[in-house]
Amino acid sequence: LLEFATGCLVSIAATKFKTDKALNFIIAGVALLAAGSFYCISNNYVPGNVTGQMARFILFGLPAAVLVYGCAQAEVHSSFALTLRKLGDASYAIYLLHMPILIIIWHALPVVFDIRYFFKNLEIGAAVILVLTIALSLAYYKYVEQALLKVKFRARTQVQAHS
Repeated sequence: LLEFATGCLVSIAATKFKTDKALNFIIAGVALLAAGSFYCISNNYVPGNVTGQMARFILFGLPAAVLVYGCAQAEVHSSFALTLRKLGDASYAIYLLHMPILIIIWHALPVVFDIRYFFKNLEIGAAVILVLTIALSLAYYKYVEQALLKVKFRARTQVQAHS
């Protein structure tokens, strides 16, 4: 509920409070998300297993809100709006896939290589997770979500034609 309410507030803020400092919000959001992830890893938490709604909200919800606000402002004020629009279109896929990707990577890392490398090079691990999540989410959006929407639209059109 807290995350939903925050999302609503970010949506309102993005339309009511315009800023040309979008990059600052994006950097702050990424930095805060990285800090929350680092906190979880340094305390041996799997990010999805942080207990308590308030702890999750503080570690991930608020930083995500800052990041989303920055991205919403950058979409309006920048030349890379198409890229941001594609990420926005795939945002539900990112939401759906980020935890399964984190869990798979968390469990696959010890099998693939010495997990201590991941902890010593946290920025590399975070970059790998980010790139994988975005790439897989964009593919999911294009090949699954869009395909299902076309089927739904085609079915609706056929039903309306026969009515």
